[in-house]
This record gives sequence, C-alpha cells and structure tokens, in this order.
Amino acid sequence: MESEISGYAVNVIINSNIYNLQYLGCWGGPWELTPTDIPSNSSKTFSLNSNNRGGIWYRAINPLTKEEHGFVTMSFTCPKYSDNSAEGSAESIYQTGIDFINAGLQTYSESGHPLNLTYQVGQSNLACWSSGNSNNNEIECSETKFGSYRLSVKIENPKSYQLKFGGYWNDNSQGASNWYWEPGSKDVPPANCMRTILLKDNDRAGVYLRVLEQQDNQSYTELGFANLSFTNPKLTSISAEGSSTDSSNALVSAGLKRYFKVGDIPSVNFHIGNLNLACWDHADSNNGKTTCNQTTFKDKRALIEVNNNTPETLTFDNYWNDNSSGKSNWYVEPNTDDTIDPDCTRYFVLKDNDRAGLYFSQAWIQFHLSFTCPKSSHNSAEGSPHAGLQSYSRGGTPVTFTYNVGSPNLACWDSGNSNDGRRVCKHTAVLPFHLRRWMGKLKEEYPTKFKTLELRKLFIPGTHDSACYNNSVLATPWVQTQDLTFYNQLLNGVRYFDVRPSYNLDTLSGEHFNGFHHGLISVAATLEGLTSQIHQFYNESWNDRQYEIIILDFTHFQYYKNNSLYESWFTEILNSSLNQYLIPQGSFGHSTDLNSLWTASTKQRVIASLSADAYTAYTAMTGSKPNLWEGANLFAPGWDGTTFWPETDSKDRLIEYLNNHLDSFSANTNLWALQPLLTPGKTSSVYRLVEQAYAALYGPSGIPWRSKANIVIQDYYDERTTIEAIMENIKRAKAL
Repeated sequence: MESEISGYAVNVIINSNIYNLQYLGCWGGPWELTPTDIPSNSSKTFSLNSNNRGGIWYRAINPLTKEEHGFVTMSFTCPKYSDNSAEGSAESIYQTGIDFINAGLQTYSESGHPLNLTYQVGQSNLACWSSGNSNNNEIECSETKFGSYRLSVKIENPKSYQLKFGGYWNDNSQGASNWYWEPGSKDVPPANCMRTILLKDNDRAGVYLRVLEQQDNQSYTELGFANLSFTNPKLTSISAEGSSTDSSNALVSAGLKRYFKVGDIPSVNFHIGNLNLACWDHADSNNGKTTCNQTTFKDKRALIEVNNNTPETLTFDNYWNDNSSGKSNWYVEPNTDDTIDPDCTRYFVLKDNDRAGLYFSQAWIQFHLSFTCPKSSHNSAEGSPHAGLQSYSRGGTPVTFTYNVGSPNLACWDSGNSNDGRRVCKHTAVLPFHLRRWMGKLKEEYPTKFKTLELRKLFIPGTHDSACYNNSVLATPWVQTQDLTFYNQLLNGVRYFDVRPSYNLDTLSGEHFNGFHHGLISVAATLEGLTSQIHQFYNESWNDRQYEIIILDFTHFQYYKNNSLYESWFTEILNSSLNQYLIPQGSFGHSTDLNSLWTASTKQRVIASLSADAYTAYTAMTGSKPNLWEGANLFAPGWDGTTFWPETDSKDRLIEYLNNHLDSFSANTNLWALQPLLTPGKTSSVYRLVEQAYAALYGPSGIPWRSKANIVIQDYYDERTTIEAIMENIKRAKAL
C-alpha cells in the first residue's frame, strides 16, 4: 500500500520571525529533510516522508540576550484513511516551570495528500489538532505539551561564567531515552541566561558542567565542576542535590534552590556559583548531607589538574585507557572542548582503577600525560618532556596528579617527588618536537616575530666539550662529557658547540691531525669529522634545515705552537665541506637578528668563532678570508670559561653560584653561556653528577635561569634543553 503514496506525506514550513530556534529533537518519521536550527527572521522547510504522526521541538532564544524565552513545539499527522491533523504550542505555562511560545500554526487542509503546514513562530495559532481553519483550543497531542514528563530542570548562570557541558548520567539503563532530548552543549546557559531540560521517566539522573572564569587577558581558566543530581520517582518524593564549592576536589557550588518534594510535575532550579539552599533530602534547607556519588565525585580514583604554562593554547587531541571501560572510566569524558588557554587550568576525573592518559598539542608540539591509581599497588604517573608533572602521593586514594605543561617534569612514573629520568609508559616515551629543525618550525609558526630575535636575545641550547663523546675518548673516563656525535647532537637540537682544538699525534701512523681535547687529554674526534657531520646535517635535508643557525665556538687551542700549525688548521676548515656554510663576520655581531643571517646568503648558516690567540694567528695569515669570527667581539668577556664556570661538584653550590651571578651574567650585551655543570675529579666519570645537574637545571631552581639565559651548555646533552629553548623562544618572540 505504501507504493500508492507519491511524494511527501507532510511538508512543514517554519518561519522563526524574531527568535533563534534551537533544534532539540523530533519524533515520528522517517524524515526526508531532518529538522535543524533556524536563525531569526528566516524560514526552513522539512519533510516527513511517511504517513505517520510526527513532530519537532525547538527552544526559542532571544538573538540579542541569548536568553531562553520558552519552547516551540509542533505536531502533525497525515494518515491514509482518516483526517489530517496538526497542532502548535500556545503561549502560556501549561505545566509547572515550562514556558511555551506560540508556534503560530496557520490553516491547513483537514484531508488530502500531501499535508502542507506553515508555522509562524511567535504569532497566534489559527488552527489546532482537530480544526483546519480555526483554533478551538483543543490540544490533543501529548508531544506538543511534553506530556508525561517527570521533571523540569532549570540551569541559570548568574555569575557570567563560561559553562561547558561535561556529560549526563542515569541510574537506569535507558540513557538518552529518559530525556525528551539528550542533554548536550545546547543546554548550557550563556552568561546571565537560563536553560531548561526535561526528564521524562522515573529515574535518578544528573548533569556535569565545567565552570570556567574569564581572566584579564580574555582567556578562561577552569574553577572546577558543577554537578547537578535529581530524581522524581513514581512512589516516593522528589529529591535533588548540587555540588558544593570544594577547590581541593575541583567542585563548584551548583546553587540548588528550594523546591517542592511532592508533585506530579515538579521543577528544580540551579544557580551555578551560588550557595545551595537545599539538598538531596531537604527541599527547603541545606543540611549539609550529600548522598549522591555523582555530585561529589565520591568514588573518584584520581583528579588530574592540567595547567597550561606555555604561551599558546593547548588543544585536546585524545585520551586512552588500558582497560575496556573507555569513556565510562571518566566522570566527564575528555573531549575537544578541553582546550586550555595560556596560564589557565582544566580538571579531569578518573573514577576507576586504570592506567590512562591524555594527549594535548599546540601546532607541531605534543604533550602526553599518563597516570594510574590502582587498588593494591603504588600510584604512578609520568609526562612526556615538558609535560610538567609535579610531585604526587605514591600511595592512597584518591590522588591528585598536577601537570604544569610547558615546564620540565619534577616527578616520574615510579617516584612521586623526584624525576629520576625513567620512562616506562609507552604512551609518553615520545619526542614531542621536531628537534632537528626547531628554528625553522618557529619561523613557520611565528613568521613575523621569531625572525626579529637577535642572537643575544635567543635561548640557544649547546653542549660543553662537544667533541668528547662516546667512542671518541682515548683515555680516562672523566674525559667523556657527551654520548652523542656532532651529527646526533644537531638532530637533538644543539645549536652551540664548545669545541677545543688540539694538534694531536696519531700514535699508529706517527702523523699529526687536527683534533680536539679535554684538558691535557686528546680525544678521537677530528676536525674533519666535525665539518663532514655538519655538512651531512644540512645536505641530507636542506629544505627542512636551512633556517638552523649553528655557532661553533673554537677556544682553548692546544699544541698549536706557531703560526704554521695554526695555518694548517685554518686551511683545513676553509677547504672543507663546511666552508660553504660559514657566515662571514662582516657587519654581523651579537645584535644581528635571525632574518639578517637567513637572507644574507643562500647557504651560509654557521658562525665559526675563534679565541683571541687563534684570531691573532688567523689575521696574520697572508690572504686570510673573513669567514671566521673574532670571539672577543661576539662573546662577553671571559666567555671561554674563566668567568661563567661554577667549578664545583656540589649541586647546592652550583645553584648558589648561578643565583648569585645570574643578574650580572644576563646584563651582558654580548653572547654569554649559562653553565649548569658539575665538575668531577679526575678519577671519576662526569656522568655520576649529570643527574644532579639535570635536577638543578630542570627543577624549580632552574626557572629563573632559563627565563634569562642566552646560551645554555650542558654535559651529556638532554633533549629537554631543546624543548626548554623552544618554549622560551616562543615567549620571547610573542613579547616583541
């Protein structure tokens, strides 16, 4: 029989007039054109392609104030063998706590096919369910008047918060079908506005809202969650509850107002941010009793606080759980609304025993956070580099994990109060940056500002005794200071090299070569190795790495007893593959900005600086070229170690030394090098002190140093220094 019907059964034209109509839901169907929002002063047509009863629900919103004026509902049917009928809501309060707006049903045909209907929202109805040409006030369709609903819930936002929808819950298994429409972001009131939602079945249920407050810089930080709970069962009295302000648990008062405990069609009101005046079992007073787990996060296992200490917005990417519960393991499922403005906070609540985590990013930077709060073993947590995990309690529940994203981690997976460098969670064992081309990436992300930073104003990551790397050291273990070759240091973001040439003797061949040293000890790395590895770095991916500026700081020349020996060194470097990359000193200096270096020549990207003795020999050469720089004009006095070196094996004395000298160091107008180094005795490896030096640089004591640093050199280079350089250079570029 369906084939006898051609075309649509019902065509519905809706004119919004002065209201923004927010689509809430529809019933009946199938729909050929599914209903959608309708802006003010416009119209849309929707089609029901079936002989059926159907309808649409809208919320009418004032386009200027964003306030809810009431609901607009339409119902209709076009049967095969009986009269057509239609209806629209009438402007009045049909039921406690629910306002309606005139749907403005115009005349229609009581018979025939298809049925064409027109609604003029805000105008009087001219017809009703049983009359095609007059409104006899008969209302016979329960969907038009929200028949059989159990409870209306009004949410008001009187404190001008920015509220975000977190989620909803139901005690029974019917979920969204327990509501006239599934609660969502459309039901969250803007500042100084109200929204109404409707529960249509007997159930304990609730809604979670995230409460954000505007900062001076127009960004929003999260104060916590406002949790709303309510029930209206058939055989017992209504009850309701709202969270109370509790900053330690990231809760904000839901502001539950007094309500009637009995009644078939009750209403409860919440004024977010205000004090609760009633609670679950007291409709007219707040006796402090809290009996609903969902309102208090009573069963939470972990509270995760994420602070954005970077100068850019953190975008939420994803989350993970080790068990199969997925989103049900979170009180509020992490989602794309969880972006975090600079200097702002978001909270996340894990409600079951689980390993879980969060992923954030900003443009090309990623931050991974991982944590677990099991029942019978230690709590643990971890962050990818610069996720900023702070200290936490290793035992007990619930536990709070705090991340200051953009800062180094102060704790790790198996240590609640220190970062021992271990990474055992696959989800955070990642490098979150393009370390090998970080200057180029900053140029792409900040094209108008980063290029104007001067060499003296940059944070430049570097290595101390750069040539003394693994498999390069020929003698005692204290000589080794790095475990990466020149090439791999470049890949990890190093852009300053402390290189100390030595005229070394090859004991096997009996010939001398231009190499490097640590003190009196020669190392196996050679000048030829340095030049070829820099050439490899640029040549294998020039398009990606053409904006990487490298500084080679040649000091402490050893065994160059006369100008002819110096000349052998100059000749080798100027005839090497490196020469094409060398930037002539010319008019450049410490105040030169990056753009001047990038645009002066197609390929010249390397500054090679000489100590005073070497530069004197260089200028004495006949026909000398300008490709090598005079270090005394580039660096602050004493840059070769005599001024800036702490010379201590004590972490506490290192911190004291740098704190006492930081202001004088940072006052230099030339380049200068911060040296958070611990120096071992000659019978021990430098590596035993590296962890303490890391703790000084990446811990709380390092915050003021990093904010003022120019060049930072370290032993056993850690990519966290490159990450710190990136974060700090973003801040400096944005401050211009």
